[in-house]
Amino acid sequence: MQKMTKKEFKEEFLRHDESFRYSMLGRFKRDCNYFLGNGDGYKKVLWTGEIESHIDIMIRLWRSFKRNAKPQWLTMKEIKKYHKDMKLMKNSNECGFNIFKSYDYRRNINGITKA
Repeated sequence: MQKMTKKEFKEEFLRHDESFRYSMLGRFKRDCNYFLGNGDGYKKVLWTGEIESHIDIMIRLWRSFKRNAKPQWLTMKEIKKYHKDMKLMKNSNECGFNIFKSYDYRRNINGITKA
């Protein structure tokens, strides 16, 4: 899936209430955890099927909430870490090794495992 236009994003996500957008952002976060854990970097487990578009929608969803309604269970810093880690995993898989085997995303499917 290519990057969504503003109009497509509005039609797909913003027309729904805040509860739906929280649910979708949670789904996208779980997709990231699975991609980095048991999914072993398989892009098809992502809602969009691509890292860049997946993260782009996460950022847009996160920004769609008012300042006092932003989810406490996901920060912009964590979204950027997901993006960095997912790109690293993709690149390491293309080279034939997985650098994330020691960083266990599998243990905490609902969030990034804290070191």
